[in-house]
Amino acid sequence: MKTTLLKNFCDLSLYILGQILEITFRVIRFLMPVGVYNYFLQMKTKPTPVTALSTYLTPKSTFMFVAPDTILVAVNGDQYKTFFSKKRYEWNKNFPTYFVVLQCVAYACIIFYFIYALIKG
Repeated sequence: MKTTLLKNFCDLSLYILGQILEITFRVIRFLMPVGVYNYFLQMKTKPTPVTALSTYLTPKSTFMFVAPDTILVAVNGDQYKTFFSKKRYEWNKNFPTYFVVLQCVAYACIIFYFIYALIKG
């Protein structure tokens, strides 16, 4: 049987956690368009030549018109591709280890659940 103080503490904790999660998800939702623009900007293979951007254009630079009179410029246009190719290589190299660890954790959880069920009755 829970006391009133413990029940109020649990309710308050859930409320605060809910507020923190809501703020986090709202920030992610409102920052998502900028992230998508930046992602597509980095994945563009060849910059479109514009005379106003001549100071920013290098062989790898890319840009995208985000809004009227607003342009996003990335000087290193292939940094996402190289980052994800490195991460893919590391993941493929370490995948068997991750898979075995996840299997062991799942088996341990199943064993603990059945032991608890046997003890609890």
